[in-house]
Amino acid sequence: PGDCIVFHMKTLHGAPGNASRVNWRRVFSTRWLGDDAVIARRQWITSPPTTGGLQVGDRAVSDEFPIIWKSEK
Repeated sequence: PGDCIVFHMKTLHGAPGNASRVNWRRVFSTRWLGDDAVIARRQWITSPPTTGGLQVGDRAVSDEFPIIWKSEK
């Protein structure tokens, strides 16, 4: 309980289903991008399955991909 893990997005990962009828399994997932990240075309469905209204090649900054911290440099 209360564990936090961080791994590369291409790491194969998963968890068994929750067979309990009384205990909930709570999961919170975030994705963090560098300031040089751009929208890219993929041959698969991305997670989340959105481009934030951006086009391929656009910087990944929009209401769905907000900047949450900026260096003071």
